[in-house]
Amino acid sequence: MITVLVSVIIILVLALVGVWFFSSAFRIWTEQPKYTLLERDKIFEHAMHALNKGNRDNAGHVPPT
Repeated sequence: MITVLVSVIIILVLALVGVWFFSSAFRIWTEQPKYTLLERDKIFEHAMHALNKGNRDNAGHVPPT
């Protein structure tokens, strides 16, 4: 039973890798969360820089909201 389960998982992984390799649309879809996270991180860093720019005496301190 465990052999069947492992075999099915290996087949699924190989199928996904194959689809990822040959389909640019699938690759874009699977990698989109990474780019979304990077964009949010960029926005956060920009906002933190803007907050700290006006508050150089308390660098690193985030005012309470």
